Amino acid sequence: MLDDNNGATANGTGVTTWEDNNSLAQRWIFVPDGTGYWRIVPANAGGTLQTLEIKGGNVAGLGARADIYTYAGGSNQVFHLDNPGAPVILPSYKKGLAGYTNEIGNIHPSWFYTWGGDEPANVPASVEFVPMAWGYYGNANNNFSNWLNDYVKKQPGVKSILGFNEPDSNSQANLSVAQALDGWQYMQSTGLPLGSPAAVHADDQWMRDFMAGAAAKNYRVDYVTIHWYGGNDPNGVINYVDYIHNLYNKPVWVTEFAPADWSGQHGISTQQAYDFMHQVLPALNQRSYVQRYSWFSADVNDAALGQAALYNHDGSLTPLGQLYSRS
Repeated sequence: MLDDNNGATANGTGVTTWEDNNSLAQRWIFVPDGTGYWRIVPANAGGTLQTLEIKGGNVAGLGARADIYTYAGGSNQVFHLDNPGAPVILPSYKKGLAGYTNEIGNIHPSWFYTWGGDEPANVPASVEFVPMAWGYYGNANNNFSNWLNDYVKKQPGVKSILGFNEPDSNSQANLSVAQALDGWQYMQSTGLPLGSPAAVHADDQWMRDFMAGAAAKNYRVDYVTIHWYGGNDPNGVINYVDYIHNLYNKPVWVTEFAPADWSGQHGISTQQAYDFMHQVLPALNQRSYVQRYSWFSADVNDAALGQAALYNHDGSLTPLGQLYSRS
């Protein structure tokens, strides 16, 4: 793999080849310069203008060396792709998509979910579907356990299952801890890796009581799911993910997150959302205990979350969507 030495991106950092170790130091973003050439940008450069260059402005002849330097428009900093054929984008193995199944080909996720158990048709076989039990309303006539065992578990390719959606909210699954624990015995009976209920706040009393109750009953919770809709605070979400991991000592899936302005005043710009994503995704990719994540895309006109939209109304990608697509 092409590797920026020791993960550094400062001017003059050497670039070598190294064995694949799935690090950001070996991930590169190809950015067109508008003239038929491409800048090759280190994925861990944090939104700066750092780029791959032929060292010292030299001609790219035999034996020329490469390093990283601030982009200045030099001919030694852009590259031509010779007969590349159809573009191939390899996604982060952690990156997911919630809903928008018709647009999966534009985003290049490795997995997706739809807040339900029914896998949509015409989704590429390479994209893993993760079903969710959105709520729990008892197990009369074995309806819930049959749904789990005869439907969700037997769908081809299902490798994991998500728990209840925001059970601590009156407008979502709206479950007591006792109800959720009652349903959990059937959830774990599938034998599939099992994500916790996705609480509005993964550290609130509801979630703490659920995790304690599950431990007391020796119920299995294989990873904790997180929702985060704070403001324009990339360090806030990163610190929160760290905190939840340490609180429960479990791997983490961040199944919904985006910067939000709950005042409804469009107080976060699209550029701020872009910078937010540019900072947060590399941090999530670098954390081994973060197993998966999925950005939440709202409508572009949503007053609280419009800046987080991945799609325009015609289905095309917003600039934020383009960033998520190539991340």
